[in-house]
Amino acid sequence: MAETLNISNALKILILLNVGVLTALYFIYVNLKRRVLIRSFRKRKDFLDTIDSNKIKNPLLLGFFHPYCNAGGGGERVLWTTIRIIQEKYPHVICVVYTGDSQVTKEDMLNRAETRFSIKLNSDTIKFVFLNKRHWVEDKRYDLYFALNSSSNDSDALCRYPRFTLLGQSIGSIILGYEALDKLKPDIFFDTMGYAFTYPLAKKIFGCTVAAYVHYPTISSDMLKRVHERRPGYNNQGFIAQSIIFSSAKIIYYRMFAWLYSLAGSYAEIIMVNSTWTKGHIDTLWGVESKIVYPPCDTSELSKIPLNGRSRVIVSVAQFRPEKDHQLQIQALSKLLINHPELRDGPEKIKLVLIGSCRNEEDQSRIDQLRKLCEQLDIVSNTEFAINASFPVLVSWLSKAKIGLHTMWNEHFGIGVVEYMASGVIPVAHDSGGPKMDIVIPYNNQMTGFLANDIDSFSSELYKALTMSEEDFREIQENAREHAKSHFSEFVFQDSVLKLLDPILNEENGHEHAKELGNAVPKQPFFFLKPTTSYLTQGGSIEIPKGATVHHEVELGVIIGKPGRDIRYENAFNYIVGYVLGIDMTARNIQDEAKKKGLPWCAAKGFDTFTPVGEFIPKDKIANPADVHLWLKVNDIMKQSGNTKNMIFDIPSLLEHISSIMKLEEGDLVLTGTPSGVGPVNAGDIVTAGLKVGHKNLSTVEFPVITRRGGYHGSVQIKEGRIKES
Repeated sequence: MAETLNISNALKILILLNVGVLTALYFIYVNLKRRVLIRSFRKRKDFLDTIDSNKIKNPLLLGFFHPYCNAGGGGERVLWTTIRIIQEKYPHVICVVYTGDSQVTKEDMLNRAETRFSIKLNSDTIKFVFLNKRHWVEDKRYDLYFALNSSSNDSDALCRYPRFTLLGQSIGSIILGYEALDKLKPDIFFDTMGYAFTYPLAKKIFGCTVAAYVHYPTISSDMLKRVHERRPGYNNQGFIAQSIIFSSAKIIYYRMFAWLYSLAGSYAEIIMVNSTWTKGHIDTLWGVESKIVYPPCDTSELSKIPLNGRSRVIVSVAQFRPEKDHQLQIQALSKLLINHPELRDGPEKIKLVLIGSCRNEEDQSRIDQLRKLCEQLDIVSNTEFAINASFPVLVSWLSKAKIGLHTMWNEHFGIGVVEYMASGVIPVAHDSGGPKMDIVIPYNNQMTGFLANDIDSFSSELYKALTMSEEDFREIQENAREHAKSHFSEFVFQDSVLKLLDPILNEENGHEHAKELGNAVPKQPFFFLKPTTSYLTQGGSIEIPKGATVHHEVELGVIIGKPGRDIRYENAFNYIVGYVLGIDMTARNIQDEAKKKGLPWCAAKGFDTFTPVGEFIPKDKIANPADVHLWLKVNDIMKQSGNTKNMIFDIPSLLEHISSIMKLEEGDLVLTGTPSGVGPVNAGDIVTAGLKVGHKNLSTVEFPVITRRGGYHGSVQIKEGRIKES
C-alpha cells in the first residue's frame, strides 16, 4: 500500500513539474513576444514616418525574405518579376527585400535586375534591409566531385556545417530570419528562397501573415531513396554511402528532419510551388494543398528570336552550383567527341558554351575546376565560359545555339530549359524533376525536346539532336516554343500570383458593380445560364419586352475552343480559342423580384436578343485579358468605362469553377463580369460599346433598341384558383 502511494505521489510530483515547466515556458514565450513586438512596432513606426503620406496612403509592407537577391538566377527572376507585378497593381504596397548582399547598393541591385532580366522597378516603393548574419545559412563546402585531390579534413575545414548540414542551415535561417524581422517587421512575410524554419518565427512571434514560394523542398523522398540505395552524390558523401551503419543513421536523421520541416511549413498560409514535382513533395510533407505557379520566363521577347540561322553551338544556362552538375555536361561532350571525332573540328565542329553567374569564391573554385577538367579531357577548343553574362549577351548566345543542355538531377523546375524552348533552342535535359514532368513533355502530340540521365545517354541524345533533318528540327523548335509561350510566360505567372495574393494585398477588396447593386462581394464565383436564343449579332435590334425594366452590362466574353471538365486554374487558357465583346442585357425588375423570393435569374437574363455580341477576336489579339478596357454608351453618353483587371474573379478562376460543375463545350460563350455604371435602356435608344487593348480598338458594336411585339407583360401568379396578371 505504501509503495502504491509513493508511486502515486511521484506521478503527482512529475505532473506538477511538467505543468510548472510548461507554465514557465509559456510566460517566457509571452514575455519574449511582448518585447519583440514593442521593439518592432517602434522600428516600423520610424520607417513609416519617412514615407510621404500624400504619395502612399495606408502603406502595406510586404517583406520578401531573399538573402541572395543579387545572385542573378531563376529564383531572382521570380523575385523581381513578382515585385514588378505588385508595384503595377498595388501602389500602396511597399516591397521590403531582406538581403545579405550588404556589399551592393540599392541602385546596383536594381540595375542588375534590369540588365540581367530586363526588369525595371520603381525605386520609390522598394526598400532593401541589409542583413549581417547570412553566413549562418551558407554552406562553404567545396564540390565533392572536385575534392579528389584533397583530404576529407580539408573539405570539412571549408564547410560551416560539415555534418548535419540541413539542420545547421535551418537553425541558421531562424537566426537570419530573426535579424530580418527585428530590423523591420512587415505585414506579410513572403519567403521566396525556401527557408521554412522561419515561418513559425514570423507568424507566432512577430504576428505576420506568411506566404511562401517554394522552388524545391529542403528534403524529399528522393534524397531518402538515394541514401537508402547507398548512392553517392553531392548531398550523400562517399564514406556514408559505403557504410550500412552511417547510411542507417542518416536515414533516421532525415526522417526526424522531415518531421520538423513539415511542422515549420504548416505555418504558411499562402503556398505557391513552381512545378508538379515540388507540389507532390510539399503537399505530402506539409499536409497542405499548394498551388502550382510556374516561374516566369520572358517568352514574349525570347520568342522573337528567329528560328533559322543556327550555328553548331550547345549552350548551358545555369548557376555554377554543385547540384547543376556541369561536370556531367563536360564528360558527355567528351564522350560525344570520342564517339564522333568529326565533331571535334572542321565544318562540323561543335562548341559547348557554359553561361552562368559566379556568386562567390566557392563558385569561382568550381569554375576553375571545370576549366581544368576541360584541359584533362582535351576539349578546351570545344568549350567556352560566359561568366556573369548580361541579358543581351545571353540572348545573343540563345539566338545562335541549336541545343540547350541541362544536367541537374531532380531540378525542381528548370527555367533555363523554358528559355531554351522559347528562344528556339532544342533542350536536352535531365530525365527527372520539373523538366520531365512539366517542361520537356509532348505538346500537340509532338516532341518538345530530349531527355537523358547519364554520360552515355546525354552523348547519344545530343548526337540525335545534332543530326536531325532541318524539317524535323524546325518542327520541334516551333512546337517547343508554342508550349513555352502557352504555359510559362510572364503573363501566366502574373495571373496566378495576383489570384493568390489579391485577398491580402487589395486595398479595398471590393468592386464597384457589386456596391452599386447593393450586393455583397461574393467569396467564390457564381454563374447563371443564358439560352442560345438570346444571342444577337450586329445588324439586329435589342427588343424590350413590355413590363420589363432592362439594364445594360458590357462584358468581355470568352469563347471556349475545346471541351473541358474540371479544368485546372493553370491550364485554363489552353481551353480558350478567342474573345468577344458582349452585352448582358438584364430585366432588372424581374431579377430583383427573383432575388427577394430566392428564385433563379434565368428569366431576367434569358429574353430573346438579350446577349448582343461583336465579332470574334482571335486569342492572340489579346495577350493579357486581365487588362482590357471596356466601355458602353447610350445615345452617345458614356455609361460604363472600366478595365477587366478590376474583375472580382479572373478568367481562370471562372473556368475552373464552372467546369467543376458542368462540362464546357466547344463554342460556349462565358461572359466574365461588368464594370460599374449599369443602367436602363428604353425603346428608341442607341447602344454602342467598345473593347480596347492599350490604345488599340479591337471591337465596336452598335445596337438600336426597340419594343418587342407580344411576349412578357408582367409577372403572373396563381391566386384563388385563377391566373391573375399584376
